[in-house]
Amino acid sequence: MLSSLLSEFKSPFPANADGKRPAMGLETAFVLLSLALYMDPVIEIVFGIRVYNILTQPAYLLTYLVVAYFLYRDRDRTVPFIKNGGLLWLVLFLPLLSTAWSLYPDVTLRRSFALVNNGLFGVYLATRYSLKEFLSLLRYVFIFIVLLSLLFAVAFPWWGLVQEIHVGALRGVFTHKNGAGVRLAIAAIVFLLCYIDRIGSRALNLALFILTSGMTVATQSSTGLGALLLSIAALPFLFIPRGKLSQMMPAIFGTLFVGFVTLLFVVDNADTVLAAFGESSNLTGRATFWPIVIDGIYEKFWIGYGYEAFWAGGFDGPAAILIHLATVKAKFHAHNGFLEMMLSIGFVGTAVFMCSLWSTILNLILKLRESQGVASFFPILFLIQFFAMNMVETSIYSYNNVQWLIFMFITALAVKWEFNRRAQERLRRVPTA
Repeated sequence: MLSSLLSEFKSPFPANADGKRPAMGLETAFVLLSLALYMDPVIEIVFGIRVYNILTQPAYLLTYLVVAYFLYRDRDRTVPFIKNGGLLWLVLFLPLLSTAWSLYPDVTLRRSFALVNNGLFGVYLATRYSLKEFLSLLRYVFIFIVLLSLLFAVAFPWWGLVQEIHVGALRGVFTHKNGAGVRLAIAAIVFLLCYIDRIGSRALNLALFILTSGMTVATQSSTGLGALLLSIAALPFLFIPRGKLSQMMPAIFGTLFVGFVTLLFVVDNADTVLAAFGESSNLTGRATFWPIVIDGIYEKFWIGYGYEAFWAGGFDGPAAILIHLATVKAKFHAHNGFLEMMLSIGFVGTAVFMCSLWSTILNLILKLRESQGVASFFPILFLIQFFAMNMVETSIYSYNNVQWLIFMFITALAVKWEFNRRAQERLRRVPTA
């Protein structure tokens, strides 16, 4: 096991047919470090918020510049995205466009700039790497993240474990237990798929999947654990006969049925289920918080307040309608990705996002028909986790966030697959001599 672990440090990519691992170049090292940066670094806990800003903001800016260079350098691969991206670009740039009607245009411009660059990183990854290669990159980063989190919990418990509310909950190298939970849930699925698809050492992947699943439970994050359980429950339905869409439909509807039944069970037994995770049936004040947020949405229903503008003015801005809530100081975001999206870009922007999502899902299903390995399961399982998490947290349109980066990678990859499929269809229609 130790030799397997040490061999993983040489390169993020598995060995070739000749048994040799591809060398890790500067570009790959940059990608790995950037992915780790978007994971929510520990430096905020160790050195304090001021040092965090001083060190990470230049790091993010450097990432933006390097990604822009890579997109220009590989413009032959980027141009098809520009021409065929369609809804992808609308989804990505709508928050930036909302500066035009934002109540706080300086805040919207600054934060949407970060969001757009975060998304462009995902687009770059889709142009540069295959899904299996991207899964290998994520696996490599998560190996370090998981082992460092375990080290912090054991050797430095005053950092690795929560010391205030939810005392003893695992935080690891993250700034919050929920941040740890949702990212460890993604890591567990990555290790499980790598184990099944023989990406890297199978023994190591299995051990890391078991370890990471246990650590997800230890975070006491109901969001992370719930998302992990949903994706594991959906996994068996993806092992289906490939080839005909009619054969896939029972599996697709079976997955939806499992999710629907699970949701009904949770709703009908909310007190019991949530109490098991240390939550109350009002979701720690969200049940009283959300209706007032919805009232705020109706005030600017069609185009929203502008990206991040609803909260930008504090109690001197639109969020003043929440001032009477005792819990509002801890909730300067909607704690629901869909509500936050409505606040930022309104019904029109949300409709564009949902249309893009529908197109992405269709392309993922078509790719699932053609693929032989289980790496193609990752986008679907990630989307299940992503939207489950966004029921009680906010990572849709969340800037400098690894979940948003992965979502944009999947969206761009679906565009890439659709473009390649159409190109192949055009070639098949060309008459032979």
